[in-house]
Amino acid sequence: MSALMRMAVFSLAGATLPVFAAAPVSINPEKFFTQLYEKTCLKEAADFSTLRAKFEEANVPELEKKNADFFLQNKPGTVWIVPNVVGDYLVSINKAGDCSVYTRGININDVERGFIELLEKTGGSFTLAKTQDETKQANFGPAHFISYTRTYTANNSHQKFTLVTTIADGAEIQAQATVEALIE
Repeated sequence: MSALMRMAVFSLAGATLPVFAAAPVSINPEKFFTQLYEKTCLKEAADFSTLRAKFEEANVPELEKKNADFFLQNKPGTVWIVPNVVGDYLVSINKAGDCSVYTRGININDVERGFIELLEKTGGSFTLAKTQDETKQANFGPAHFISYTRTYTANNSHQKFTLVTTIADGAEIQAQATVEALIE
């Protein structure tokens, strides 16, 4: 991908968001991850079809199906590549209605702090409860799981927000933040 292409900025959600394209070299990769999660999965948490349409309209490149299957865990869906000067980030929406952001080569402590701050600062007519904060052994090594559940006061619907991080050698994904489909 050319430097000019990486420096392109495209429009999503009616506003020019340089967070979706390559930012200046000094950008913090952990902050970019959190901003990308906020501006994609979190912002469109009520209806991911809007996000899907915005990616398609902006011609955001899709990951080839054979590679996308790994991130989608062999479920139907789409994975988009969001380039940045510090590396490519991925955003996926699967058929079940879950939206995830993926990356590697970052400081997981900063990502975890950013994820927690983002969810805890977001206001609205809902309650937020931390439902998981633990380290488990995975096939590739230790993984830290952080989950929150939002319950909307108007209709008692709920939605789960999860971050999984690892520093294990050989892990294909070092951070994955997910918003699950709204359960009504």
